[in-house]
Amino acid sequence: MDRKFIQSKPKIQRVTDKISTYFIQIVLKIEILTFIIFGFYYHSWESAILNTIGVLR
Repeated sequence: MDRKFIQSKPKIQRVTDKISTYFIQIVLKIEILTFIIFGFYYHSWESAILNTIGVLR
């Protein structure tokens, strides 16, 4: 009984784990898109790197 209780996660933790998984995927896709847009469309690789880092802030 104690082991099962210790190994199981509360419902709120399972929900937040699922939400954070999607959130991280979305942020990474936005970063990649930002890098591509600024790098290829504006032809400014320095700006692409700075704006990609800015997405994390």
